[in-house]
Amino acid sequence: MSAQLKVIQRVEKPNVLKGMTFALTTMQLDAFLSEADLAPYVALNFGSGSALQAEYRFADARLLGHSGTPIFPNDGFYVQVGTVPSAQKANAREAISVSVLPKFIEWMRLVLVLPPNSTYWQQRPMFNATHDGASVTIVAKSSFAELASAQWRRL
Repeated sequence: MSAQLKVIQRVEKPNVLKGMTFALTTMQLDAFLSEADLAPYVALNFGSGSALQAEYRFADARLLGHSGTPIFPNDGFYVQVGTVPSAQKANAREAISVSVLPKFIEWMRLVLVLPPNSTYWQQRPMFNATHDGASVTIVAKSSFAELASAQWRRL
């Protein structure tokens, strides 16, 4: 992990298949989180699949990875950045920066203010954004409206 990272605490990045590239860089995501003034635990994993997928997990020492260490060592956001064809890299990164990351930050903020006894924790709040080369689709398991209305009722 780079000493230059401000928010992301853990990064796992395998090699990418030829002709593919990751939808975001570690530095792009870290800079966006830092500019948003968010400092939760964030573990970043690069893989295939959705352009950006995340879920909030509570620490669980019972779930062990291949190395025998806990997969979820801390309460926080576990984020996965997927791949896009290399020819779509610039378009995908721009679309994700403009359309996805602001919604991702909004979702993170809403999740962070949920009370510990909220029923939304039973749903395991999840965020998923895909990029098909022409458009971006965002789905949140705990919707913005539901999370926002829960937050507004508490104010």
